[in-house]
Amino acid sequence: MKKLIHSLLVLHLLLAIVALILGVMLFRKREVLVGRTVKLETALTTLAATIETEGPAKTEAPEFPTLDIETVSDRLVDQPERSSFWNDYPHYLEQGDHATINLSTKRSQLAQFYRMDPVTLKPMRNPTTGEKLTEGPGTMQALIDNLNTKAMEQLNRLEDTRHTLRTIREELVNNVTKLNKRKQELRLALHTIVERDGSIASLHHVIGDHESTIQLRDETIQQFQRDVADLNGELQRKDDKIAQKEGDIQQLMHKLEVALTDNPKPKPKGWVAFSTGLQGAVAGINEEWNFVILKLTPKFLRQYNKMLEMGADTPEPDLTIVRGDSADSAFVTKVRLSGVDLEEGLGVANILAGWQQQPVKIGDSILY
Repeated sequence: MKKLIHSLLVLHLLLAIVALILGVMLFRKREVLVGRTVKLETALTTLAATIETEGPAKTEAPEFPTLDIETVSDRLVDQPERSSFWNDYPHYLEQGDHATINLSTKRSQLAQFYRMDPVTLKPMRNPTTGEKLTEGPGTMQALIDNLNTKAMEQLNRLEDTRHTLRTIREELVNNVTKLNKRKQELRLALHTIVERDGSIASLHHVIGDHESTIQLRDETIQQFQRDVADLNGELQRKDDKIAQKEGDIQQLMHKLEVALTDNPKPKPKGWVAFSTGLQGAVAGINEEWNFVILKLTPKFLRQYNKMLEMGADTPEPDLTIVRGDSADSAFVTKVRLSGVDLEEGLGVANILAGWQQQPVKIGDSILY
């Protein structure tokens, strides 16, 4: 009996030692598990604070200024073609300051591994398998599942944001490339404009010189007009004098005709003919009576006077008016000399009907 008790005591002592060793080991394991649990709870609480409870609301898109993609030309366009970039732009991703998940108030649920019955306060079991439920409302798994769902939603929004950023970057690169090209074109156009402005300034200077020249010519023309007016006045006075002389010539011619009719004289032997060539120029025109005033050359006047001195008939030669001073000049008309004022060197000639090709002008040459 004594040996049995001794054996039991030894066995009990061994079991106590084993229990002590296992207790020490379990205590260390418990410390590890508790430490892990606390760190996981803290990490989950910190991580949850970075995850939004709800995504941004898809509100009505605002009006963004659209890019003008119409081809640039000198044609004015009231409604240019616009880019459709903003049509698919997810503007709601820009929304910020969303509420995040707060697990600091749910520490007790984080420590709840099993789903508890609210009546019996005991772990609920699966009616099929009989195992304790670790999922569902009130459990740590429910918080983790909700956190995982919100994290996935936020990750999807982050991916959408990244895709949008790539799209915006591509659009920005394209626009920067186009803008750089356009700026180069504008620099070239501005350089051309500056050169043209310089040319225009030079042309304005030339125009100013031309305007000064024109003004000087206008003043000269006005002076010429005044001189012409003075000459016309003098010519009118001479016309009046010529008209008076014509009256005298007509009277003399009438007397001469009467005298010749009563006592005709034979032509003398020393008959003188007019020499051919330039005989003078037109000095006046009377379109109403169809005669012209001629400024005759001294040679023609001497020949005319010599004929008169020799007692010949009053010479009435047919003269040719040309625009120029030679026989090759443009023909104007033919006239017949009817009288001469030897003192003034002027003659009166009637324009012959049927010969006039163009209007007579002052300065036209007289040929014989």
